[in-house]
Amino acid sequence: MPLTLHQRRIGLTGGIATGKSTVAALLEERFRLPVLDADRFAREALAPGSTGAKAVLARYGERVRAQRDGPRVAGDPGPTLDRAALGRIVFADAAERVWLEGLVHPLVRARFAADLAALAAAPVVVLMIPLLFEAGLEGLCSEVWLVDCGAAEQLRRLQARDGLAETEARARIAAQWPMARKRARADVVIDNSCSTSHLLLQLNDLLPSERARRSR
Repeated sequence: MPLTLHQRRIGLTGGIATGKSTVAALLEERFRLPVLDADRFAREALAPGSTGAKAVLARYGERVRAQRDGPRVAGDPGPTLDRAALGRIVFADAAERVWLEGLVHPLVRARFAADLAALAAAPVVVLMIPLLFEAGLEGLCSEVWLVDCGAAEQLRRLQARDGLAETEARARIAAQWPMARKRARADVVIDNSCSTSHLLLQLNDLLPSERARRSR
């Protein structure tokens, strides 16, 4: 997709549990920038009753079907996926992960194309894409910002956030590119090992024109 000359497109990426969502929230709330979230698009691609959810259920069956709280009612879109169970399958088997990415990534790309077209007049847009490098989506962006933290802190955050054992958490980190490889390809590395105020100082330096606009 060719970039419009007037638009700054910031690709926001990082490792799992390095704090991408925290940075995205600051960009949206403090700098009033539109944020397109690949994770949200992926969740919508697997929403109950969606083509994606039906494909997943056809492949994995009851292993990934969430338990229903009550009987099905009129208007119910269909079975809900147990995302934790699906995650255990795809993070334990690289071939299954490739299959799922092949299903979801085209749907996510289509959402990005539609939303970017709707935001064509916006001077700055943030594209939060956890697998930006892995999926080869750098071409959507005019620059890439990497949210980084120490390896031990990343592991601790992931275990705390998702309730994972250390072995499982390490496997999920290993399923993505190493952070050193991502750092080498990023235009900007944001240190998220400290406080929110430290994050804001970095963002203010990166977006001086947006900071000035907010102050008017």
